[in-house]
Amino acid sequence: MIMTIATKRFRDFLVLLSVTLFLPMAPAVAEDTTMIEVVTWRAVEGTSDTKMREHALAMTPILKTMPGFIDRSLGKTDDGVWVDVLRWRSRADFENAGEKIIALPEAAAFFELMQNETIKSHYAKQQGQKTD
Repeated sequence: MIMTIATKRFRDFLVLLSVTLFLPMAPAVAEDTTMIEVVTWRAVEGTSDTKMREHALAMTPILKTMPGFIDRSLGKTDDGVWVDVLRWRSRADFENAGEKIIALPEAAAFFELMQNETIKSHYAKQQGQKTD
């Protein structure tokens, strides 16, 4: 089946949208300030899923120490794009965390597994919560 660029982009959008909409939501979070961070990338050739997952998940305990961190979900699309969805209490919280994370050796080991030219970040103000 030949897939057009527009069709592929639409499919990628739907994957990101579905990941974002069906995250487990913490009920105590104020909707007016919560930010959703969606980061996508492809792994460097030869990187196993196990290695990527281990390095990605090694960041979670560090993220939990960052002010404003709420939760995180990691996934991978059928065509090899990794999707990391994080929620923060505010834009300032994720910006401050980003500045700290960049300097960490654990982050460097994780980032080395990513193809730099494929990394894309998206930020959105949360517009609602799934409650059931």
